[in-house]
Amino acid sequence: MFDWLDWGDVPAWLAAVVSIIFGVLSWRSSRKSKAEREQAERATLAAEKHAAAAERATQAAERHASAAERSATADEKQLELTQKDAQAAERYPWYVERRGSGDFLLHSRTDAPKYNVDVTGDPADAGENHFDIVHGRGPVALDIFITAQSADTIVVSWHPTPDHTGEAWTQSIDL
Repeated sequence: MFDWLDWGDVPAWLAAVVSIIFGVLSWRSSRKSKAEREQAERATLAAEKHAAAAERATQAAERHASAAERSATADEKQLELTQKDAQAAERYPWYVERRGSGDFLLHSRTDAPKYNVDVTGDPADAGENHFDIVHGRGPVALDIFITAQSADTIVVSWHPTPDHTGEAWTQSIDL
């Protein structure tokens, strides 16, 4: 009847069973926490990589914005220089071409028409050298007579607008 007492007492056996159960649960828990720790480390590394990539992208965007700003500034300066060159060309557009012994042509270096053009000076006083309009790059024949005593400079005056507003522009030309 009391054979079971030979195997030890019941509380010892119950303690052994409970310790085995909790040992298995502990082992499973440690494996699970190790896997979660590894997963957390992988997530941390991935987050660090993404943060570094975002930082590099931000730096690249800043460099690109800086380069775009420098390019815009350079474009503005180039436009300003081009406008100054165009204004200078408009301010001094004339040259005289001599053909043969007494034929002279007045040329404009620009495409813009010139209005109310007058050519004056000692060599040009003898003829009719007034033109209502001189089209851009178009030559006009000048009535010039050069003698040994005459000065070799003429003055061209014109208006840049068809309504002749403002003061006339002038340019001296040596023949």
